[in-house]
Amino acid sequence: MKQRPENKLIYAVLGFFLILVFVLVLNKINFSFFSSPTLGIQKKVSRNVYEVKNSLRSAKNALTTKAQGLKLEETSQLLQVENEILKAEIKRLKRNANIKTERNDFFRIKCRANVISANPDWFINYYMLDKGAYDGIEEGDGVLYGANLLGRIINVAATTSQVQLITDPKSSVSARTDRGRVVGIVTGKGVTDCELQFVPKEEDVKENDIVVTSGLSTSLPEAIPIGIITYVKKPDGELSLVVKIKPFVNIFSVEEVAIIKKR
Repeated sequence: MKQRPENKLIYAVLGFFLILVFVLVLNKINFSFFSSPTLGIQKKVSRNVYEVKNSLRSAKNALTTKAQGLKLEETSQLLQVENEILKAEIKRLKRNANIKTERNDFFRIKCRANVISANPDWFINYYMLDKGAYDGIEEGDGVLYGANLLGRIINVAATTSQVQLITDPKSSVSARTDRGRVVGIVTGKGVTDCELQFVPKEEDVKENDIVVTSGLSTSLPEAIPIGIITYVKKPDGELSLVVKIKPFVNIFSVEEVAIIKKR
């Protein structure tokens, strides 16, 4: 017996839906099977990328912090150098101010000069200055460091001059004590010491007396500080006292000096 056309159509539609449902179910199973491992890999990759980015960001921040620290340290060092320069300038100005305020012969100053060299051996007896005849310097001019006597000019060139220090054994300066006005000759003993010579044994000279220029020479004005007496002895059989002097000027720390006119 032959089937009706209506039954065939129903069977065809039903078969089509069954095939469609089967295909959809199969696709869903396949998608879940393949997508689950892929999703896990994606999560791991994303997490690793995030960690790498964080590490790079941390390293960058660390380098930036280190660079800033080095810059601050460099700035601090520069500020310290500038501070030392300012301190040195203040000291220099104070020394120059002392010349003007402590002495009445400020008008005698010809110029200021810088020390550029000394004699090559350890026993410093002279300094070379960066000023000379072009600046009005002459032989015999006095040289001050601060308000105290350093020495006298002994040689002059066009742009330089040579200072003989009061500690030079060949140096001699007419001087007196400030307290008793006892006159003598200050001579150098080398390195850092001097002596006040030709002082009679009966004169009143004591330790801690101040020694200044006497004004009796043609080179230096009166009352320039030279040093302080550190030792006095009356040797037997001698006519003069042994008087040792510690100069006020530390010859190893001289930088800028003032040249004063001869009398």
